[in-house]
Amino acid sequence: MVNINEWIYYYFIKDEDSLPFLIEYYRPAVTKLFYEKFSYTFKNYYTIDEYYSISDCTLIDCLSNYRFDYHNSFTKFYLHVLQNRMIDLFRTFSKKTFPYANLTVSLDSKIKEDSDEEYGNIISNPYACLVHDYVMGKIQKEHIFEKAKKELNELDYTIFILKQQNVRVSQIAQNLSLSQAAIRYHIKKIKIWLNQIDKE
Repeated sequence: MVNINEWIYYYFIKDEDSLPFLIEYYRPAVTKLFYEKFSYTFKNYYTIDEYYSISDCTLIDCLSNYRFDYHNSFTKFYLHVLQNRMIDLFRTFSKKTFPYANLTVSLDSKIKEDSDEEYGNIISNPYACLVHDYVMGKIQKEHIFEKAKKELNELDYTIFILKQQNVRVSQIAQNLSLSQAAIRYHIKKIKIWLNQIDKE
């Protein structure tokens, strides 16, 4: 039996065989998802090979964003995010618009606090914008993360990171043993800091 968490660990220690293995391991589930949910909807937009390219990029993004304290397994997380990404792409095409990828740093909830949905649009979509804009957005986001680590105090930086991972205010408050009002106060402080960066 495959221990998927072990292979994820191999990926993070840069084992060169881990990513090909993970892609191959998830290919049957990814294929099943496509034919059950999207083959009719996307027949005018994507071939199966293009869908595989999207699913492979989504896998890499999910490996970077998954946290082991999520209640769901990585497999459930990955397939859920992939399904949401494909739905978002369909909506984009159906409206005949091509918005830029979500590469901004955000402290606002991407989901309703009382919703059962935990993942929403937390993964950027590199297929929704020009490659140049995607790359520049990634560079800018990395710069903000580095600056946050240097300039924010430990508590604010922790809250900042948790919000980027789409953790709810209520969960952050519970994890840090603080009130939700206190967490929102710190988020407001971080927003002021972010606005100052925008003016630089």
